[in-house]
Amino acid sequence: MKKGTKLKTALFLLAAATNMTYASESCVPPKKGQTPLDVLECLQKGLDTLTAKTEKQQKRLQEQVLQLKAENQAQQDEIQALKLQLVAQKKELDERLTLMSISRKKNVFTFVDAKGTKHTLDLGDGKKPLENEWIAYRPGNNKKKEDAILYFNLNGSPSIACTLLHDEDDSLRSGFYFATDGGNDFKSIWGKGGINTFALSREGVASYVIGVWASYNILCVK
Repeated sequence: MKKGTKLKTALFLLAAATNMTYASESCVPPKKGQTPLDVLECLQKGLDTLTAKTEKQQKRLQEQVLQLKAENQAQQDEIQALKLQLVAQKKELDERLTLMSISRKKNVFTFVDAKGTKHTLDLGDGKKPLENEWIAYRPGNNKKKEDAILYFNLNGSPSIACTLLHDEDDSLRSGFYFATDGGNDFKSIWGKGGINTFALSREGVASYVIGVWASYNILCVK
């Protein structure tokens, strides 16, 4: 192979190895009067241009990555702020709203108080006054047109502004009425004062007050 051909081949290979398509097209084959050194300098300029372009692209990519990281952090901060806001709102609702439940299974009444503790009272045949610390019962008298009354201890609730909510009471029942007391009117029921109370009764019902398997909620709002 002639010396000129070898040089031309070497320069093409160098251009391919450095991935400089534009430089190889403009530098190889050498122009008339160019020496191998001229060709190498031409290729070096092309390499420098390519390097500068690559560095510029890398810098742009780094800036984009930093921007995306900043945006992602801002979104994470926003999400965290929303989580804290939801926690605060839930805490506020928990402090303002108290839900207690009443249910009957056969003759046994269950009351879940403001702190979530379960209490039960077996009313038996429903004809005798009964009470424990959390549930009290006074039977009515149909002849005297007296309705039976259930009493529930509201202590632990932030308020005695309460209402009755239906929850799986199964069938339509008319005549429910109720009242709350701040601890001074039902001393005879509990044997002492200072007990916030929810009293529940029903027109024309002299025993048990609520139906078998029925359940209700007491909602108190501060």
